Amino acid sequence: MSLAAEAPSARGVLTAAGLSTRVDMTAGELDPSVDTVLATVLREGVTNVLRHSRATRCVITAAAPVGGGRVADGWSNDGVADSGSGAGGGARFLGARARHGFGAASPGGWPRSAGR
Repeated sequence: MSLAAEAPSARGVLTAAGLSTRVDMTAGELDPSVDTVLATVLREGVTNVLRHSRATRCVITAAAPVGGGRVADGWSNDGVADSGSGAGGGARFLGARARHGFGAASPGGWPRSAGR
């Protein structure tokens, strides 16, 4: 599974659901383990937008500065619903997977490689 392969699919699914969607992927080549986790995050995020929001617009980004060692990912949409229940099962699973595989994302972004 790769982020580059999942991005067009995410755009297609969200657009088919009637959302104005922009996907900007400029993260470059990623370590396969990081790529798989970020692709999984993208899939879960699409699921969350479709199931738990009333969004009409969605922007998804993944970028890394040239020569940078981290990847910053971002989501924005205009339909966030406040359920008051905190992170759901999918979000908890992804956090645990990220911590187990290579450490959780930090304010500086995701590591480009599993070795950090």
